[in-house]
Amino acid sequence: MKGKGVTQNALTAFNWFSLAAKEGHAGAQFMLGAAYFFGNGVAKNFKKAMEWFRRAAKQGYASAQGLMAIMYYSGKGFLKTGFMLICGRIWQL
Repeated sequence: MKGKGVTQNALTAFNWFSLAAKEGHAGAQFMLGAAYFFGNGVAKNFKKAMEWFRRAAKQGYASAQGLMAIMYYSGKGFLKTGFMLICGRIWQL
């Protein structure tokens, strides 16, 4: 979302990504997830970020799959369960 050729506007970008995402475009679904995750054009909302990342991930969008893993690992938008804490310790070994 760099605004090349147009004035940069995160809300306008979000609106265009929304249109494409609702039509099933995995890249747009990922970008909506990122917008919610980072609060670009909308308020931060980890639950909505995960919803859009999940839709993109189901289509094989690797970046969405990776960010879902990071969200689960870090507990962003989720409570860390004992299992997740154990997995986190294994990752750090």
